[in-house]
Amino acid sequence: MSNATIGRAKTRPTMVDVAHAAGVSVTTVSYVLGGRRGDHAASRISDETRERVARAVTKIGYRINEPARSLRRNRTDRVLLLIDRMSSPYDQHLATSLEAILGARGKSLSIMICPTLERLDNALGMVRRGLADGAIVQPRDATGQQEFFESYAREGIPMVVVEQGLKANGFDLVTNDEEPAITDAIDHLVARGHERIGFLAHAIIPDRPESRMVHVLNRLAFHGLTLSPEHVWEGARDRLAAHASTRRLLASDQPPTAIFSVSDTGAIAALWAALSMGRRVPDDVAIVGCGNVDECRITVPRISSSGPDAPDFGPVARLLLDRLEEPSRSEDRHLLLPWEFFPRQSS
Repeated sequence: MSNATIGRAKTRPTMVDVAHAAGVSVTTVSYVLGGRRGDHAASRISDETRERVARAVTKIGYRINEPARSLRRNRTDRVLLLIDRMSSPYDQHLATSLEAILGARGKSLSIMICPTLERLDNALGMVRRGLADGAIVQPRDATGQQEFFESYAREGIPMVVVEQGLKANGFDLVTNDEEPAITDAIDHLVARGHERIGFLAHAIIPDRPESRMVHVLNRLAFHGLTLSPEHVWEGARDRLAAHASTRRLLASDQPPTAIFSVSDTGAIAALWAALSMGRRVPDDVAIVGCGNVDECRITVPRISSSGPDAPDFGPVARLLLDRLEEPSRSEDRHLLLPWEFFPRQSS
């Protein structure tokens, strides 16, 4: 084999080769492969010409240089989903739904676990460096994060933040309308005679109760009740922790007659723990969760829960798609997702 032959074997096909094989101009190939069908010039390219280009690409084995293409188009068609964990049914449903919705619009979704502000900072830095176009962020703990997200928004980073306790300012915000549904849940328990209520929190942080705990405390106060400190445990974020906390609650000298969990993950684990101790649900202890995930409908007994009737993450994806299509958008949107209380067998 000659040196010339070796050189030719190593040469990758180019757009010029595609154009020659298809019998069209290099500009036409660029429009077809660049996905710019909406452009005025591209709209004049016939389907037959597009098919010829596609056949030529396959025939000669041409591959698009994606990094170079992204630089030319100033976008990657990649979106980040930044969440603090991937262990609950809600998180899994969020990820799979967003992947399907964004995929239908030609976007890929990359999921990154960011349990700390430092990890969030590193991940959003990928958007700043042009490695992704934007991000949907669910930080779980909004403490100190208002200025953090505002600083990225001032840099023009397209973001949608899914979290309670923040204000839309340079980024779009999605929150749940939780208070009316949680109010109904507490009214439901009190109406059935429950005065000793146990509480499963995500985490117990002194002087900084999470929003769902605040709603519970406010409604209990309305009824002249409160949460006893020995009936408040953390662990609702994790099945094993919630199971252990429930066993501690039910083993106390004066166990609660009802348990309110700030997540369905915790409520389902509480159900398992109660049944494992021989407790009848709801006769010995009633259980209520938050989120209304599908699993609440198939446990035995079925779990009462506050949450959306049918989770729909389409509006979340559309908020980010709007920002990607209009980078100069100045309007800050706040999407409030409705919640309801769904009483079932567990209460």
